[in-house]
Amino acid sequence: MKLTAILMAATFAVGGSFTAASAATMTSGATNAISGNICEGGVPPIDGACPADHNLGDFGTNFNKVKISLDGDATIWGGVAHRDNSSSSALRFVDNWTMNLGSKVFKVTFNWQVKYARTNPNFDGQIVVGNTLSGNTIVGGNNYAFTTGPEDNPDRTSGSIDLGNLTGDGLLFSVDPIFGQFTTTSDRKTHEVGTWDLQLIEIAPVPLPASALLLMAGLGGLGAMRRFGRKS
Repeated sequence: MKLTAILMAATFAVGGSFTAASAATMTSGATNAISGNICEGGVPPIDGACPADHNLGDFGTNFNKVKISLDGDATIWGGVAHRDNSSSSALRFVDNWTMNLGSKVFKVTFNWQVKYARTNPNFDGQIVVGNTLSGNTIVGGNNYAFTTGPEDNPDRTSGSIDLGNLTGDGLLFSVDPIFGQFTTTSDRKTHEVGTWDLQLIEIAPVPLPASALLLMAGLGGLGAMRRFGRKS
């Protein structure tokens, strides 16, 4: 499926480098432009505490609770859990949020890791990226499934997904650990817990060389002369 907000201009190419974190702060629902390390505040990362420049707290299921506007390279850190299979349980966690990238283009990579690999290596789900909601569900977006375990590779407990080059405002993101093949039990012995991070690296526009500018100017001049000649 195509996203109208996910476009890449022909004058851009892959590139860019990390920039210093912005000193701005941001709270849930705000749209301050920020960059650097952004913490979701759910399950702690697999290697310890989140390296936060901005801690936004738990994202939750509401796409309007957290809206992030970027002014440079950023990494968003978070965690999700699927602890039992009761439809009435409050222990089914999904991370949803909205991203505003403006006219800038970012190369985006999603990484995931099993949090408790020794006790339960099973962890799967999906990340969905789109720009249209039906109720509180993304429609017409791109779905990327991730999984580990017997049907994939029992030794693999992490992975990365290239989400491509994204731009525009109102981009919707959803990390859903409930989607997938694994089921859980109420005793939590088979619960799924994992961490994730989303890396966004700004792609710098490629400037046209002087020779190309001269060529374009020359072609424009020839076109003008032809039109003038026809009128004469």
